[in-house]
Amino acid sequence: MVTSAPWSRAARAVARPIPEEPPRIATRCPSSVDFMSPACACGGRVVQDLSCRLSYPSGMDLDLRKLRYFVAVAEQLSFGRAAEALHIAQPVLSRQIRALEAELKVQLFDRSSKGTELTPAGAQLLADARPLLASASALLRRVGVTDTFTVGFMPGLIVTAAVRVLSSRHPGLRVDVVRTTWEDQVEVIHDGRVDVGYVRLPVPAAGLSVVPLFTEPRVAVVPATHRLAGKESVLAADLSGERRVQHTDPPGFPVRRGEAGARGDTRRRCRVAVVDRGVLLARRPGARADRGHRAERGRSGVVRAQAHGFDSRIHRDREASVTLTDADIPLGPLAGSELTLWCTKSGQLWHGDSECVGLKQKAREIVQVQPRKGAIADLVSPGRVHCVPVGPMADHFTAGLALVEFDGQTDSYVLRLKEDVVDLTAFDVSSIRVLHPTVAKMPLARLWKQCRERRESFLDVLSEKLEERLPVMVAAAWLCTNKRSRQRTKQRKYARFNKVAVHEFRSLDRLTEWDVRDLVTRHVLPKFLKLVKEGEPPNSAASRVSAEQADWARQAVGERLPDLPDQVLAAWTRTTLRWIGLLDGICTAHHGDTFAVFHEHQMPLPTHAIHRLFPCSRIRSTTFSWLAGRIPAIFRLFLQERDRGLNGLELDSEHIYDDEQRALFLRNLFTVHGLPQLARRVETVATNPPKKPPVDTSDLNMHLRGFGYGVGDGGLSPAECRYALNAALHRRRLKKQWWVEPDDDPEPTSDVAGLPAEVVRLLEQGDGAELLSALQLHVRRGQLRAVQEVAKKHGSQERDLQTALTNAWWMFGGEFVGEAVRRRLVETIELDIPLLQPDGVLHVVELKRADAAAVRRHRNGLIVAGVVNEAVGQTMNYLTLLDEQRASLLNEFSIDTRRASATVVVGHPDFQEDLTPAEIHETLRIFNSHLSRVEVITYQQLLERAERVLDLIGKPELSEIAQQG
Repeated sequence: MVTSAPWSRAARAVARPIPEEPPRIATRCPSSVDFMSPACACGGRVVQDLSCRLSYPSGMDLDLRKLRYFVAVAEQLSFGRAAEALHIAQPVLSRQIRALEAELKVQLFDRSSKGTELTPAGAQLLADARPLLASASALLRRVGVTDTFTVGFMPGLIVTAAVRVLSSRHPGLRVDVVRTTWEDQVEVIHDGRVDVGYVRLPVPAAGLSVVPLFTEPRVAVVPATHRLAGKESVLAADLSGERRVQHTDPPGFPVRRGEAGARGDTRRRCRVAVVDRGVLLARRPGARADRGHRAERGRSGVVRAQAHGFDSRIHRDREASVTLTDADIPLGPLAGSELTLWCTKSGQLWHGDSECVGLKQKAREIVQVQPRKGAIADLVSPGRVHCVPVGPMADHFTAGLALVEFDGQTDSYVLRLKEDVVDLTAFDVSSIRVLHPTVAKMPLARLWKQCRERRESFLDVLSEKLEERLPVMVAAAWLCTNKRSRQRTKQRKYARFNKVAVHEFRSLDRLTEWDVRDLVTRHVLPKFLKLVKEGEPPNSAASRVSAEQADWARQAVGERLPDLPDQVLAAWTRTTLRWIGLLDGICTAHHGDTFAVFHEHQMPLPTHAIHRLFPCSRIRSTTFSWLAGRIPAIFRLFLQERDRGLNGLELDSEHIYDDEQRALFLRNLFTVHGLPQLARRVETVATNPPKKPPVDTSDLNMHLRGFGYGVGDGGLSPAECRYALNAALHRRRLKKQWWVEPDDDPEPTSDVAGLPAEVVRLLEQGDGAELLSALQLHVRRGQLRAVQEVAKKHGSQERDLQTALTNAWWMFGGEFVGEAVRRRLVETIELDIPLLQPDGVLHVVELKRADAAAVRRHRNGLIVAGVVNEAVGQTMNYLTLLDEQRASLLNEFSIDTRRASATVVVGHPDFQEDLTPAEIHETLRIFNSHLSRVEVITYQQLLERAERVLDLIGKPELSEIAQQG
């Protein structure tokens, strides 16, 4: 009997075709066994192989969760399949593995385009991790008391009699049986899944007590014409050099002493069984040596070997790196059939389907008898076969050709990735099975499995590549939709791309500003963004569009201006490189992950790529399909993209939600809105293709068909979603409905006395969006009046102006989204007002006194005063210090100071009676034309700009409300 202590070693027994030891019974032994390398059993002794050990840092605590992630990847040798099995996102799994490698200070996996392989350190960690995880699981199982006794057994071993005796002697005991394999016959004992196991040796005996039961003879089956056919027994040495139909033992298989050098003891004899003809067959355990014996299929690829006229053909597994062809697709239902083929008078394609649309006329007809075995490439026909008769033949034929095309696409994806081009269509693995279900059935099932495994291995590498490429692809896709967008932020960003190009082409007299803007808007920028969106590296896309424009210039001018093409190439190269910087800035401003609910089909990624990269829960209906899960923050650009409503809602960027919490959020959301039929149809993990049909929601209230801001915007609001999300975070299932239909809303009871008439009108109409806009306009006009009072007051200090401008960042222009949280970004300086643009770029505002003279007379002209020169110099020093520490600021605060700019606000014309405002502002304009990163303005200019902004965004009725308020 064999038992294992709570922390015993769990080794893996791998397949061995010809065991030389008898079956034995094994149970867990009560003694404690320390961790060791895979052990070898020899005469009841345990021999430890200590030749390879992974040196773990002393005092380090291993995280079992990371260890479990590592084992999943090591067993699958695929990050994608491991992430799917663990129900987590692949980027999360990759980060956890990298964190484990950093803790251990070793590389555990070799990642390449051919797949993922374990390093020697990874193999050693896998050997040590399995027993640790198994022991932890066994410990949990042993804590409770159970009335079930489980028996494990290997195929070919009969345990029925023993189970019946045990059940009769212990009537209250439930006895279960579990069939084991070569891989897990010992593992199930160690991890507590079975209490006793009938095993076949050799097995790692560490932590086990083994009781021999019986032995089996060893037989070699040879053809009647073989040189050994006349002998009663042979030595293993006599079989050396013979082709054997048997498994090849994988590395790490536990062998006995005496087998280390050669495969088996050369002095050991076995009986010889003779068959009429065939191949040399190594008998499997428990198999009969009769002449009618059929061998089971092994890992080496042997399909069958049957005596008495058996088919000795051997199908070997094709190499994973070889592309599938027609010669690999078996004939299947076409084997041995009579095909009637038709062809046009002068055509080259032959049609087996008389109704084929490609068959215009049946000018020629022929009947061909097909071979009984072979491949589709062996079809007998006068020419290439286009189609076969409708039915099983056509299903098999079209599925086989689709499988060849699928495998060829995998090769093209691999080649594109070698060129650093990512193609998101590679994630579409399920479409072929939907269109051709026959690929998953015999005789194509084995080939389909191999093709799918090739694609999955490639997708693992592609997914890791996408971790760094995906944000810039999404940013480019976002900008590609500028023409139909209503986002002012996107329009301003698009205009900045134009501005960059105009600036770089200033030195070319041959192209006017209008020519450059037209080229950028119509040709160059759309082509550049499209290439980046489709997966081409930004630098490669920049070089490509620059070279194309240079070629167009060369064709246009010919030899009249030989230097112009080179000048155009240099200008476009500088422009596109700055465009790449703008895209990086957008990505930096939207770093990290966030939890969101969004429309499945309105994201910039194909749905099959989203399901693979970011596991989400889903609800599908006839009017909408929503996903809920954690996605990169860069996707918020598309969540805010609105034509009629939003594409989704960003809800939480702090917490991590597992599969159950994501699904619970959607169930809670529909429960509180009184839609239990939708709550019951939520998919915990979305799959492609879907497993269930959509829910009929044709009569659903329009309120639930989209997303909005919640006030007169038509759709779910963030507040409604966060209520359900907060309950899901604490794993609470909401049971009651709280949503009330608009017709059942009670009449408002709030007191409206004292409010402006226009406000009361908006309240009565329920136009909350207009009301909020009016209130915001009212608040901003109050801020403007406060700044005007301080700026026109003689003797106001800089701190007074800074206090008045607090939270009034909108006065400096619509390109800013707010102020930075910290004013002291660098130890030696403290900024007056640090503003942020949408892409994370910093803009510094330096405030000086309003009563200071900004301009003075000098001889016959006007120059800026000393306070202006001092402020500009001070600001340039700020920008220099921020630029020197741009890397740390970007990592710590996500603020980009590389492209930072500044505004200096100084002086007010009311305090300079000797000069007119026009003279002061013209002098500052000339002075600013010589500055690249700093602009100098007066407080009067600042206030006038703010008033124009309020006049532009305020409707007449809103302005009336703001003034009444």
